[in-house]
Amino acid sequence: MLILSALAFAHPEPDPVPPEPKPAKDAPPTVVLPVEKVPDPPWDVDGRHGPAHDVRIDVTEGSWMDVTVHGDTVVFSLLGDLWSMPLTGGEAIRLTIGASWDVQPAFSPDGSLLAFASDRGGNEQLWVMKPDGSDARQVTDEDVARVTEPVWDPHGPWIYGRRRTVDTRSIGVTELWTWHTSGGAGMPMTSHDDRPHAGELVATDPRYLYFSSRNGRFEYNHDPIGGLWQIERIDRKNGNFATVVYGSGSASRPTVSPDGKQLVFVTRDRTKTLLEVLDVATGRRRVLADWLSPDELEAFALHGTYPAMDWTDDGALVLWAQGKLWKLGMDGQRAEIPFRVTGDWTLHDVLRKPVPLRDEVTAKVIRWPTRNADGEIAFSAMGALWLRDDEGTIERVSKGTGYAPAWSTDGRELAWTSWDDATGGRLHVTRGSRTIDLPGEGQWVNPAFSADGERLVALRGVGGSVSQELADQAFYEIVAFSRDKRGWRSDGVVTSLPNAGSATRSPRLHLHANRVWYAEDRPNPDKPRMPGDTVLVSVAMDGTDRREHLVLPGAAEVSISPDFQWVAYKRAHQLYVAPMSAFYMVGSLSEGQLPVRQITHVVGDWIGWSGDSKSITWSEGPAFKSLPIAAFFAPGFEEEPPKDPLADPPGTEVVALALTAPRARPTGALALTHARVVTMNGDEILEDATIVLQGDRIASINGPVPPGAKTVDLTGKTVIPGLIDVHAHLHYDTGDVLPEQQWEYLTALDFGVTTLHDPSASTDTVFTQAERVEAGFAKGPRIYSTGYILYGAQGNDASDTPTPEAAVAAIRRMAAYGAHTVKVYQQSQRSRRQWYMQACNDLDVYCIPEGGGDTWQNLGMVADGYQAIEHSLPTVPLYADIRAYFAGSPTADTMGTFYTPTLVVAYGGLMGENWFYQHASPLEDERLLLHFPRRQLDAQAWRRNVVAHDSDWRHEVVAQEAAALQDAGVHVTLGAHGQLQGLGVHWELWALGGPGAMSPHEALRAATIDGARYLGIDAWTGSIEAGKVADLVILDKDPLADIHHSDDIAFVVKNGERWPAED
Repeated sequence: MLILSALAFAHPEPDPVPPEPKPAKDAPPTVVLPVEKVPDPPWDVDGRHGPAHDVRIDVTEGSWMDVTVHGDTVVFSLLGDLWSMPLTGGEAIRLTIGASWDVQPAFSPDGSLLAFASDRGGNEQLWVMKPDGSDARQVTDEDVARVTEPVWDPHGPWIYGRRRTVDTRSIGVTELWTWHTSGGAGMPMTSHDDRPHAGELVATDPRYLYFSSRNGRFEYNHDPIGGLWQIERIDRKNGNFATVVYGSGSASRPTVSPDGKQLVFVTRDRTKTLLEVLDVATGRRRVLADWLSPDELEAFALHGTYPAMDWTDDGALVLWAQGKLWKLGMDGQRAEIPFRVTGDWTLHDVLRKPVPLRDEVTAKVIRWPTRNADGEIAFSAMGALWLRDDEGTIERVSKGTGYAPAWSTDGRELAWTSWDDATGGRLHVTRGSRTIDLPGEGQWVNPAFSADGERLVALRGVGGSVSQELADQAFYEIVAFSRDKRGWRSDGVVTSLPNAGSATRSPRLHLHANRVWYAEDRPNPDKPRMPGDTVLVSVAMDGTDRREHLVLPGAAEVSISPDFQWVAYKRAHQLYVAPMSAFYMVGSLSEGQLPVRQITHVVGDWIGWSGDSKSITWSEGPAFKSLPIAAFFAPGFEEEPPKDPLADPPGTEVVALALTAPRARPTGALALTHARVVTMNGDEILEDATIVLQGDRIASINGPVPPGAKTVDLTGKTVIPGLIDVHAHLHYDTGDVLPEQQWEYLTALDFGVTTLHDPSASTDTVFTQAERVEAGFAKGPRIYSTGYILYGAQGNDASDTPTPEAAVAAIRRMAAYGAHTVKVYQQSQRSRRQWYMQACNDLDVYCIPEGGGDTWQNLGMVADGYQAIEHSLPTVPLYADIRAYFAGSPTADTMGTFYTPTLVVAYGGLMGENWFYQHASPLEDERLLLHFPRRQLDAQAWRRNVVAHDSDWRHEVVAQEAAALQDAGVHVTLGAHGQLQGLGVHWELWALGGPGAMSPHEALRAATIDGARYLGIDAWTGSIEAGKVADLVILDKDPLADIHHSDDIAFVVKNGERWPAED
């Protein structure tokens, strides 16, 4: 009813009358008053926030240009600025300038003002200015929601727009809103519950508002030919909705002719984007133009499905297509409107500090640190269990893996768990030098003693999945044990808990008053796409009498003090403490019923308590921290603002858990003789060459073979550098307990991948497993990762970033775990993305963003100096403007922003992986089945739901544009997105070298040396040169003759070690 009332009464209209022509130039001016708001923040989106350079661009074609017309003037957007020129064409005049991105201009009905969307205020909002570019002022003022697509109401002081918000899914939803031009928060016209993607509104008709709407929320690989978008209208008189155009080919981007008789819209006929005309009176349709550029019906359409077009006074359309502007008559005749744009754009230099290869591996991920009264700290690192005494000596407790240590109250016994890939998991209790195994196998985690030490509970995963991945547990059980004369006996299952998967840590268990206490997540049924709460519950030892005690805002960890007077929890990566009561009462921290103190501002991880309950403990990377809490809850407590907002509270104790191990390296010499070597050192190709390896390094090329060296004759074979996948999601399916050996790592090695970078992974898992590989505890490629993403959507682990200091805290948090890259993921505000970039530069961390299918946001990141753009630019083909802009990022001293198009999931159309599934099934690939679990492969590849015509593959055009950017000087890299472990890397490589795209050598450059440059490791890997690490792929066939020979692998050398190892 709220929406209806806004529609029916906010725009009172008389009975329909014949439409009037556009107001003349002497019409009364449109009045817009600025929204009252606080003074602009000190952050200037247009400012220079570090070293920068100017790029001169001179073009006569452009990409995705929105246009607006008034009289004999046309205004259009190009490369984030607005330009004006006569309708006859010519040299365009720049109306806006700066790093901020200005798009979607719209003349007011009287022509006195231009509305446009801009992120100049820190977030993309609606602005207005005079047609000469002066007196720009903001109309909408959303902190998080992005507002685009301004449309003027010709009958009153209103502006319409498209308001985008995000929930737990970062793609977001959009609604149509309206704002009074004198201010206010605006009113919704549509609801995302009914129409999650509404936009492209047209308001020129005196009675109806037309707009386009997608059938439901965005999903990949949806079919626009079957009818994905439709055009609807809203009746101004009563607020009723009606669908106007729908069906085969979809319908979007409506525009109504000045006389109101014709509705022009965008549709699809197979692979062609068409402009059709609907006769409003008769309902008849006809094709007006079949030469448009590709639409974004299948993309996120964050700035519409096609650029905005407008009408001239004589009833013709002005629109963009094929990089040009056109005047199109209703008879289908068109004439080009020539333009020339010349100007300077400022791009920040892209800074990259080289990443060294160290001889020692330092554990940066410390899990379950817990200290007893004697000062001994037990903790898990590198997948093993360790004990640090109060003098700083660290000794290994577990022979194999070791997890989840928990001290008895007296500090004399230590319960912990282990996992063996062959035999499964066990629960142990260690006292002194003696360790006993408790009865029962399974995936054990989080044991806890009773206060008297006579009872023990632990969480056990029960399996149940064909995949046997450690997170694929049908459910978890709480199992109780009690001590008897012979040791420990099982008292059976207390209760079962749902499996939280790999997204949430397993709940901590607590024994108190003959009850087991734990936390469980509670979704919000009223808001299923928003984060829920966490509830602290308890059950009796027989599983009955379940009680709820405390409601917390969604928490990743919850830990109760031993005296049951305090509760600590982790939310959004930070540590909070509150008082609690063990009595049967229900309190809510979410509703402010109890005092809560935030303890950390960088990270509070793996939280726990001292044995006397006086101090809270946590980890920050390799540091163990402890803080007495009594003062935080003393009467009259007032926390004084610290000089350093990210500093630990006064009184924090810091213990460095300095655990190191030597980096694993082979010994001995190996000579690879008579090889053809594609070195990737420029265009160098060596014939009949000898590569001598010594330990982990390339000792020489065509140098003498040392005495005693093992020799392998490679006659007829080709050697290339080890492949580097810079966007390699491993899709770790583990909880807190990790496998000894990731099969994904072995599959990567099988296919020649010697280095990979996972730009979104569990922080604990990926860095722990990376350390294990480097230390020789497991086999695998060299692993780099961003760890968990800096998530801009809703979630209990999201990265809310209200200040530049919050961005610094997030980067410091990830750097503490060993990340030298971070992934800024769909942070919608431009200011926040700039804060992250500055923080990364200050802390020598690479900022790798989620591309998000938004070309304009991506180019803004190029301007801001991001190290790479992940995922494809959806608006293909690209034209000279974007190519010149992107190619302007490198300088004589810097390599510029890299581009990883991830063609197997290319935006804007069918995912490229489907082409490969359709043309060559991987089900019988012998190399793939060496370590890829067959039944998991079957689940992924046995039946595919996409079959398409060969002309319907967008990834091929994306690959051609990537090749054009590479030719222009942009470093393009290979990223296979983890769509199919191992073989998927070669699919991506073959797509890079596909029809009309890169040559085989250029594609290999993207897969090797440019991947090393992307990661800052090109000084010691990425090419075959003396002194570099020996990362090699030996091929039976020549990939330069046919790039599809890249998986004809004889063997692989990673870090000087042959794979597969010889018998």
